[in-house]
Order: sequence, then structure tokens, then C-alpha cells
Amino acid sequence: EHVTAVVSYVSSVGGSIPSEFLSPDIAANFYSENYARIIMYTDTGEEGEDAFSTVETVRSLAAKYYDRSYTCGQSANLYDIKETITADTGLVNSLAVGFIFLTLLLSFRSLTLPFILIFVIESAIWINLSTPYFTGVPLVYMGYLVINTVQLGATIDYSILLTGNYLDARTQGDKKEAAIRAVSMSAESVMTSGMIVMTVAYGLYFMTSVEAISGLGQLIGRGALISVILVLFFLPMC
Repeated sequence: EHVTAVVSYVSSVGGSIPSEFLSPDIAANFYSENYARIIMYTDTGEEGEDAFSTVETVRSLAAKYYDRSYTCGQSANLYDIKETITADTGLVNSLAVGFIFLTLLLSFRSLTLPFILIFVIESAIWINLSTPYFTGVPLVYMGYLVINTVQLGATIDYSILLTGNYLDARTQGDKKEAAIRAVSMSAESVMTSGMIVMTVAYGLYFMTSVEAISGLGQLIGRGALISVILVLFFLPMC
């Protein structure tokens, strides 16, 4: 299913014609010393449920008839990336959050502030990654791993800046006044940094023709926007 054409020696030349009858450069397109090459064309996209199920089916059938086989191509490569990233995501996220939590703990000498700051940025990441699902836009699997670390590392400083200004202002007034002063002192820097990230990322999104890189640019740009909004409007309420 989903396979529209197959190109192999048998389908192109014929099984009744020995490869020795052909010139070496033609036979080399199909045979090497130990392997035969079979090219399959499908009507699926590069990735997605249909594409990945086709890769799984092809691999299971190849394993049935051959002792050793390899698959390559965009869908097969993305399938392998998905399998690797699914296994690595938990470890990478845990290490990133753990080291940032330790850094915040040493900086603010508080147990609650690191939880609050990381929760705000992680919420921005969750919103960012859920947007493709609700809008029906496909997302490259690399995006999950990249955005979890890049957005966290690139935008956590927004919340650190606002929190530092809040703690300084807190020594001179009550909570509400300190929050207002912290936002007014931090807004320009946060928005400037966020605009730089968004401009570069969306520039990459609109200008590149490589789908995977374009998708990452959109994710990073949208993530920076969501982080700026949550830091300036949600974090002061915490």
C-alpha cells in the first residue's frame, strides 16, 4: 500500500538477462559486490503516519526475504530520527531542566523561584509544541528535541531578568508596586531580545526552501513570542 512504483534490476532490465551482459556502469546502478538496490516510490509525504507505516512494512518484508537489508531515503531517515529522538527526549529534557534549575538555585538561593521560572518557560514550550497539533500543521520530529532545549535556554533569561528586577524593587515597596516596577524595567530588554530572536527565526522560516529548517525557524520564532508574553503578563502574577 502507498507504493506507486518500484525500480530494480528485474523491473528495469529483466530477470532473464544476466547482469554480466550489461556494461559495468549500468549494472552498478543495481548491484554491488554484496547488495542489490531496489528503489521504491510512494504517494505519502516525507513523514507522517502513512509514511512511517510504509517504512515499517517495507522493513518487515525485507527482513522476511533477506538476511540483511538497509533502507535509506527521506522517509526512512526521518523514521530513524523519530525513533532516536523519542528515546532521547526524556534524557535531554531532564538534563537541561536539571542544570538550569541548579543554576537558578545558586543564583537566587531560593527553592521556589527556580520552580516558578522553569514552569513559566516550560509552559511556553508546551503551548508552542501543541500549536501544530491544534492547527493541523505537520511538525518535523527534530523540532521536539531542538525546541525543548533551544527555547528553554534562549528565553529563560527573560524570566531571570524580570525576577531580579522584582527582587530589587521588592525591598522598596509592596508586591504589587514591585511587580509593576519590575515589568516596566524589564519590558524593553525582554521585548528587544525577543524581537531579535523572532526576526531571525521567522526570516529563516520564510526564506529557506528546506522544510525541516523552515519548520525549526517557525518553532523558534513562535516560541520566543510566547515566552515574551508569558514572562511579561503571567510571571508577574506568580
